[in-house]
Amino acid sequence: MSIDAAWPSEDVKEPDADQYPLSASAVKKFKRCPMSFKLRYLDGHDGTKGSSKYAELGSAVHEAIERVLLEDTINSLKEQPNQLRELMLGEYRQIDPDIPDDSFNTGLECLEVAARYTAMQSVDEFNGVERDFEYALARPDIDHGFHGIMDVNTDSEVWDWKTGKNVYEEDEIIQGMIYAMGFMDEFGYPPDKVRFVYLQKEIERVIEPTDENWQKMLDYVRDVVQAKQSGEFPADPDDGKCHFCGFQGFCPDTPNGAGALEWNHI
Repeated sequence: MSIDAAWPSEDVKEPDADQYPLSASAVKKFKRCPMSFKLRYLDGHDGTKGSSKYAELGSAVHEAIERVLLEDTINSLKEQPNQLRELMLGEYRQIDPDIPDDSFNTGLECLEVAARYTAMQSVDEFNGVERDFEYALARPDIDHGFHGIMDVNTDSEVWDWKTGKNVYEEDEIIQGMIYAMGFMDEFGYPPDKVRFVYLQKEIERVIEPTDENWQKMLDYVRDVVQAKQSGEFPADPDDGKCHFCGFQGFCPDTPNGAGALEWNHI
């Protein structure tokens, strides 16, 4: 079924300036653990673990790609992988992220994949890199704004570069549909697909803007909105998740943090 029927124009409006818009990352964080969402996005806590090598790697790879494609070279070099590769690798070396050598080399490999991928696509025109979007849904159950940044958009698609290895289909649906609406709000029609390009794994996964995926995304967002209204954000503690969470020091339910202790007991 086409998504058009699920996206009447009256459902979209200008975002409320007084309302903090939701990002796909925020909705995904809520899905994993409502308490971590609250600590990060409502209470405004900074993570205690600092910037990881994975975050530094991802930022450097994205910036190197952006620098090259923003120079208006993407349409002229879209079928020339060697030139794209050299430009991207050169920018990455200039950025010179402060990460271990093995991670640095992973970044080089990611950019080689990005160059090959870009060059092999049959695209009539690339018309945006790192394009911001912001919109709001005017629904009785979800009156909320959204924002994000599309890594690449063509005349009919959205691409999102992933430097991590983990693949979660539900996360792709959440991000894919939020971004698809951002594309539609920008250009007046929905994209044919949203592509997630996993550079380390050298795979592509596609989310299509279907009514089913749209409704799945709305279900997750509805949970966020209802939690904000009720003020209830239950933790979902798990040794594996909590170990990597930057907010365990503030969480009263973590199995390996100090959140449940009074200050004079620490």
